[in-house]
Amino acid sequence: VADDLVDRAARGKLAPVVGEPADWSSLRGRFSGEQRTSTILVGPRGVGKTALVRRLAQEHAVQRRGEGSATVPRIWSTSRDRIVAGMVYLGMWQERCLQIAAELSSRGDYLHVDRLVPLLRAQPDGSSIAEMFAGPMEAGEMSLLAECTEAELERCQRRHPSLLALFQVVRLAETPAALMVGMLDRHQQRKDGGPRLGPPGLKRAVHHLATFQPAQSFPGKGFRFIDWLHSEKGAPVGHALTAREASEAFSRYSGLPVGLIADDVPAGAEVLAQALRRQVIGQDEACEVVAQVLTRFKAGLNDPERPCGSLLFVGPTGVGKTELAKQLTRTMFGDETRMIRLDMSEYMAPGSAARLMDVGRGSSSLAQRVREQPLSLVLLDELEKAHPEVFDVLLGVLGEGRLSDADGRLVDFRMTLVVMTSNLGSGGKGPVGFGEAADGSPARAVRQHFRPEFFNRIDHVVAFRSLTPADVLRVVDLELDKANQRTGLV
Repeated sequence: VADDLVDRAARGKLAPVVGEPADWSSLRGRFSGEQRTSTILVGPRGVGKTALVRRLAQEHAVQRRGEGSATVPRIWSTSRDRIVAGMVYLGMWQERCLQIAAELSSRGDYLHVDRLVPLLRAQPDGSSIAEMFAGPMEAGEMSLLAECTEAELERCQRRHPSLLALFQVVRLAETPAALMVGMLDRHQQRKDGGPRLGPPGLKRAVHHLATFQPAQSFPGKGFRFIDWLHSEKGAPVGHALTAREASEAFSRYSGLPVGLIADDVPAGAEVLAQALRRQVIGQDEACEVVAQVLTRFKAGLNDPERPCGSLLFVGPTGVGKTELAKQLTRTMFGDETRMIRLDMSEYMAPGSAARLMDVGRGSSSLAQRVREQPLSLVLLDELEKAHPEVFDVLLGVLGEGRLSDADGRLVDFRMTLVVMTSNLGSGGKGPVGFGEAADGSPARAVRQHFRPEFFNRIDHVVAFRSLTPADVLRVVDLELDKANQRTGLV
């Protein structure tokens, strides 16, 4: 049910830990003393919560060799899924929890769980694992060591205040970027062979990680990048990567084009607009607006606490709104599979907004997909058909770049590009190419349809005009060229 981390550390089976927290001496005394207290380690993903537990296990392994095994506690690591695994009959998982508590009370050891929220989640019979552990914890017979983020802690304190009162809270701060160059250098020195980042390359890599992966924290995201770099196939052995080569490596790692992340690679608005116009016919003005958003992203002038951009494409059906979104995905993220597409006509019913935040095994909700791939384009098709509850959810996404899922965990949207499409303002008779109309009917129709607090969070309302016969011929030629490239067609 659980792994003895101290025993694994003594046998050299735990992954090494690079560096240690600034207040390591006080933390070491907290967990090594005779007084065993249940503790929650709080911090964002990658800050080093699990690494701290490994560091404690290694410290305890050293102490057990010097002081004997009687006074130094062990750390048993498990999870909610391991505790309930195989428990199919009524009362079985409760009995297992009582057995775990009884064994720990006789040993004085710690029980470590990597996530606090699943322990608090109700089982089919209505009770939770944490409730089974609450009695022994309150009596001082059992000590729990759990991990969570700040947002999860706040939500758990609102829902389970009595259980959370049994824990002491230890908050871990993110390692400053200025210290990461040295830590990454020590980490890569432990690697056998493979490429190495020189001092300029390390500084460039730290800059890219800090800028383009805000959802993760140092030092974890830096170590993951170094691990990936040494596992990359075809990487030169023993070669010290320059700053430019570090940018190219991060481009392969993240999918972001080098032209958008490296300052030494020119990519102006006109160049980007021209690339978009080659694939999206008849929408030159829309391509120029989108290119300006990309240029702002490259220059780092976008709001760091909001998505990279929020665009509303307005126009008749079949004029290129979705095609421009696909081309924008390829240009910004390198691959069309980075598009997360939702048909908002499927979210018309009351209560359907909850499906955006659904989590769990097999879930493909918006929250789950963005958590798995935060560097992506979110396409909300036919936005005006969504239920009003959906717009309440989207207010936080567009305004603050975040969304809380059903478990209370924050999903970071700050590196997504949100594109919405609508047919508002395109109905009825009017001049051909409504984007050229003097009365600005699309923008007025959008403003009248959506609430002011939602409309004001949209960066650009992009009008698409109707296609001319010449535009249609160019589209046909473009599609024929694509067909000729397909295997099996002559």
